[in-house]
Amino acid sequence: MPSKPSHLKILLSEKRSLLADLTRRFAAESRGLVLLLACLAGIAGGAIASLMGRATVLIHHLLFNVPEGVRLSGAYLPRSLDILLWLTAGGVLLGISSLMWKRLGGGDILDPIEANALYGGRMGNGGSLFVAGQAVLANGVGGSVGIEGGFTQLAAAVGSWLGRILNRPREDLRLLVACGAAGAIAGAFDAPFAGIAYAFELILAAYSPNVLAPVVLASIAGKYAASLTAGHGYRIVLSGDLSAVDHSYLWAVAIGLLCGLFAIVLMYAVTMLEQLLARTRIPGPLLTGAGGLATGAVALLSPHVMGSGHGGIDYIFANSLGARVLATIFVLKLAACTFSIGSGFRGGLFSASLFLGALLGGAVGTPVIQYGVMPDSALLGMQVVAMSAFGAAVVGTPLAMAILAAEITSRIGLMPEVLLGVITATLVVRVLFGYSFSIWRLHVRGSPARSAADIAWSRSIQVRDIMRPDVVRFPDTATCGELLSRYPAGSIKWIALVNGADHYAGLCDVSEIAFAAKDPGQPAADFARQKTEVLYVAQTLEDAIKWFETPGREAAVVINSPTRMGVVGILTEAYVLKRYAQELERRRSV
Repeated sequence: MPSKPSHLKILLSEKRSLLADLTRRFAAESRGLVLLLACLAGIAGGAIASLMGRATVLIHHLLFNVPEGVRLSGAYLPRSLDILLWLTAGGVLLGISSLMWKRLGGGDILDPIEANALYGGRMGNGGSLFVAGQAVLANGVGGSVGIEGGFTQLAAAVGSWLGRILNRPREDLRLLVACGAAGAIAGAFDAPFAGIAYAFELILAAYSPNVLAPVVLASIAGKYAASLTAGHGYRIVLSGDLSAVDHSYLWAVAIGLLCGLFAIVLMYAVTMLEQLLARTRIPGPLLTGAGGLATGAVALLSPHVMGSGHGGIDYIFANSLGARVLATIFVLKLAACTFSIGSGFRGGLFSASLFLGALLGGAVGTPVIQYGVMPDSALLGMQVVAMSAFGAAVVGTPLAMAILAAEITSRIGLMPEVLLGVITATLVVRVLFGYSFSIWRLHVRGSPARSAADIAWSRSIQVRDIMRPDVVRFPDTATCGELLSRYPAGSIKWIALVNGADHYAGLCDVSEIAFAAKDPGQPAADFARQKTEVLYVAQTLEDAIKWFETPGREAAVVINSPTRMGVVGILTEAYVLKRYAQELERRRSV
């Protein structure tokens, strides 16, 4: 007979079962686990940013003989042959790798904003690693791009992966994507508070006290992970601020205005070049190779345009360059960024926009100081304001850029001018262009995402669920007098006209009829609008929001089907937006 299990074995088995059950509950319910995962995502982000930065420095040394401790876009001047050779060869290699990715079925790669907006924070590991590798290569060969797009992509994907392996809900996945990006920015610039603001402004597109602790923890973890991995110390030393400048706030607004306008020029130029090259039948590797060659030609005029621009920022802050020199480098950097990004170099414009801002601030500030309007000590302060403003205009993170300026300069006294500059630049871009570069890229690709706000749920809510069924129907053969005798002005706003077959025939504004009708016998149908512009019950909340984006649409009649055309309800723009805001707030507070 088989022996019976001992009491000790039974006890150990029960304890193992209890431990497994507690572990599952901890993984499923505990907010402590979210904090742990946020910390791990931040550590990964900081380490990734630091290691990718080290990798580009090593490549610069191998390809261009850049000395230790010197950055590519700084005082060092590479050989002309090396510039043309490696930028062209690197461009071809980037094009080949992109072509291979598509042929191997890699498909579209979601960036953190799109993943959080449309897919609940789910990102692909392979695609993100590919983007990071291309960013290192593009910057390493001298492309006029940064690597921030690459390391935030990979860091966010690590956060998403950590959440997915533990089967976390979509709210936690979106949060962990932001935590990875926060850790990466904090690690790259030794600026944890800028990393926090970056995560809330760009990756989550909203602030909520419920997620503050994980993002803060991730950002601080990223800062220390970067310092332990490869070290960093990105700082700008200022001898003064703008406190001695008369009307410094007005100067900050003027700088912000210029930065916003030139940021729009850059974004338009990149898009136009991309669209122009897309219409050609030239193979992708040849296009990126040509982009690298064009960037190299610009770099022959000024090697400072190569790379992300960190070395260039240090160089212009340490040397007194004339306004003409700074303006020339600014124009050349704009061209180099356009050729690089527009032809297919990956990486982003985060650091490049900071360099462009510093150049523009110096080009404007130098003659102002020469004419005695400002003291000499104000020049560096003006450049910092312009750095932040140009960065905010391009990246779309005004608060993060303002905080970054305070952290890398240790000058809190500049904050009023910096804030005015970034707000002005952001407003200029918002009014005249509509999007930051990060969101504009999604728009050009046809993505419905306009921020990282979670809109995927809006596709699951149908118009039938939010419409008002108490719509008033009235015969389209009635006169204005008949309609007003039944529904006087002020008693109701909208009336749907229907024909003899009870089909929708148009929408009338009762107040408009009462005010504009010349004769009580005038047909009410004369005032009918939106006769074919309707919503259907099976459409989604997202469709309704897009429907109301067309100017002049205040209300929509809801129809049961395109064939039957029966009126079943009505929606107003105000109610749709209210319903959207309520649902969004409910989901943020979960």
